[in-house]
Amino acid sequence: VKQIAAHFSIEVGNDIIIDQIQRLFSAPQLGAQPIVQDYGQHPITRNFSKRDVTIFNIASSVSAKGKSEGDVTYADLAKTSPSSWAESDLEGVFSADNPTAKLEPNDIKGPVSIAVAYEKRLQPETGAPASSDESVKKAARVVVFGDSDWILNANLAVYANRDFVLNAVNWLV
Repeated sequence: VKQIAAHFSIEVGNDIIIDQIQRLFSAPQLGAQPIVQDYGQHPITRNFSKRDVTIFNIASSVSAKGKSEGDVTYADLAKTSPSSWAESDLEGVFSADNPTAKLEPNDIKGPVSIAVAYEKRLQPETGAPASSDESVKKAARVVVFGDSDWILNANLAVYANRDFVLNAVNWLV
């Protein structure tokens, strides 16, 4: 998956997003299930607000390495909270003896992008009949998420997860 994303100048980080979890009657704790309430300006997320919550499970950072220019556009679709970060010390996080996570200088400080959309408008083939209808214009589209199991059946009905994935599929087709 990382190689396919890299072909479109999108990088899936070799990290795990850590976020603070607020619990009633206890101090903040760290968790690997980032909660997203910050959505970018894009057709996939156009109807989303701060009330729409998406939960990911053990996700990696996703970032556009290319630039939006000409017929190519990139958009961050979802970002984690400012208290989160992309932890690059995977051995420390998944240590059986003493799991640790600490924001270090080489980690990505939150908010961290967790989903990116890519679109490239395709030029009509030479000799093809010209169309004035905007809906007929062709484009190559890709959406990259830093997590794959957030759309499993058990997670699909959680908060706005279903809306997010269905909007992404609708935009892609």
